[in-house]
Amino acid sequence: MIRAPTNPDTYILVELESKKDNNEISITLALSRNDLYVVAYADKFGGKVRGHYFKNLGISTIDEANKVFPNVQDFINITYGESYNQIESNAGTNRLSFPLGFDNLKTFTNKVYGMDTTTGGYSKTEARFLLIAIQMVAEAARFKYSQGRAIVTTAPNDHKILSLENNWGALSKGIRNAVKKVINPPITLQYPDGKPWIVTQVSDVKNDIGLLKYVK
Repeated sequence: MIRAPTNPDTYILVELESKKDNNEISITLALSRNDLYVVAYADKFGGKVRGHYFKNLGISTIDEANKVFPNVQDFINITYGESYNQIESNAGTNRLSFPLGFDNLKTFTNKVYGMDTTTGGYSKTEARFLLIAIQMVAEAARFKYSQGRAIVTTAPNDHKILSLENNWGALSKGIRNAVKKVINPPITLQYPDGKPWIVTQVSDVKNDIGLLKYVK
């Protein structure tokens, strides 16, 4: 189980490295220590470190931006929210059909790195990068099952991974409050093929869980 939430939040920085036009590049993700969700990322544009922040953080000054990324020199507020629904809407695709895998992560890391925000299709490219990066970093930390899917390079079409992601809070609470390893009330998830999967025992999901959300 992750630690109890703090206010103000603090962040874990994860660096994604790649090579673009024979140059080494990197994008840094900021994950909230409160829930391991990606709240921002940083790249370089015009030789300056540029931070991109989901608007719920309320970043309005460079000093606030530096509390997430200490070396950021410029900042941008992402124009849409951090929910999967909003990211998918801007990406023009969804988690069920969008391919995971290191090749696709590299492709969109290279596309979004240093991209001019005024370029046509910027929001779509950014949202697709976030869609894959969030699942391959944040969700892979939460779920062992997602770690396995992260190496798949074709469209997963896997309902199980989505149902786990969408029910992390419920699963954490169910496991935390289980009596004699019985989860009550049961939690309805989905098998990979979309059929209902009723979770009643901790053992049902033990091998799929990486970290539990903090619950009392």
